[in-house]
Amino acid sequence: MEVRFAMQIEHVPSQGVGFLAFYRVRFQVHQLTANSAMLQAKYWPDSTAEPIAWQVSVVDSTASLQNISGGIAVDSASGILAPNPVCANALVDDIEVTPLCNPIIGLAPAQLVNESFQFTEGPLWRGDHLLFSDIAGNRIYRLDPPSGLSVFRTPSDQANGLALDVAGNLLAAEHATRRISSTDSVTGVRTTLVDRYQGLRFNSPNDLQTRSDGTLYFTNPDFGLSNPAVNRELQHDSLYRRTPDGTLSLEWMDSIGVNQPNSVQLSIDGAFLLVTDTTRGELRRWNVAVSGALTNPVILATGLSVADGMCMDSAGNIYVTVASGVEIFTIDGARWGNVPIPRMAANCAFGDSDGGSLYVTARQGLYLVH
Repeated sequence: MEVRFAMQIEHVPSQGVGFLAFYRVRFQVHQLTANSAMLQAKYWPDSTAEPIAWQVSVVDSTASLQNISGGIAVDSASGILAPNPVCANALVDDIEVTPLCNPIIGLAPAQLVNESFQFTEGPLWRGDHLLFSDIAGNRIYRLDPPSGLSVFRTPSDQANGLALDVAGNLLAAEHATRRISSTDSVTGVRTTLVDRYQGLRFNSPNDLQTRSDGTLYFTNPDFGLSNPAVNRELQHDSLYRRTPDGTLSLEWMDSIGVNQPNSVQLSIDGAFLLVTDTTRGELRRWNVAVSGALTNPVILATGLSVADGMCMDSAGNIYVTVASGVEIFTIDGARWGNVPIPRMAANCAFGDSDGGSLYVTARQGLYLVH
């Protein structure tokens, strides 16, 4: 449950004349397990932007408070507002309650769809079927659920991440060609969309996603280079933005051997862009401006073992594939839990007619979680 409301705080200065100051307050409660719930809170002056970080974050294991609809408690703001004057009273208005559903609850165990691959990646639901890459197998496969499997493209030039542009053309991050390719949805002709930055060839484009206006975001680590020390032309592993008119911008330049940007994911409303950093085991988030430029980088999660691909459910929860399966977080970085996968997970995507089935690519296997 999330509770958001305006808290009208009346300060009483030493002169004895009261004045009103308005604050926004957000509470969030979500069930971690059957025996524990995460309680979070933050407040900020009504005239300023909401802070990203939760100022209070507590795990509560009180038995009587588990799995209930929740409640609202308002206490004096004296402590958190010090050294400002003590509040005479606090008035609550504009209460807004949003139910939060723990996506872990009710998930079925992962089911094996097929295990005849070498290194699966890049799942993309397209209309009524799933496309996914086999990087080492140099193919892109098509799955027509529940089990209809066929080769969509061979060779694929070691395609990794797949995406659709606003016209429905298939975009692929290709390791062998070190480019982002575009396949025309009508003619089937594949061409180079972008393969260089400032005249230098990319390392090995890895993952990509398009915004509703056609802006493309993609990562460029060196995973696909056979000998990075020799083959690399760009002296960084980075995150790029390409506007619809073809302008290419370097949005994040990391340090070789320290960071490796991997997967990229836009939030449902387009307000945030998320990127996994495999080397550091982090989940990062940026604010997305109207222009598409990225600002205000924040690290949402750390300690992720082999943080790789990402996808997002219809509620805006983030699914990050890691060595042990799939870690699930809220857009603010609160952790829901882990979905175990028998093999090391590499990427994920939601699909099927209702968009509620989680497909996970994991080394030699393709798995499905209902």
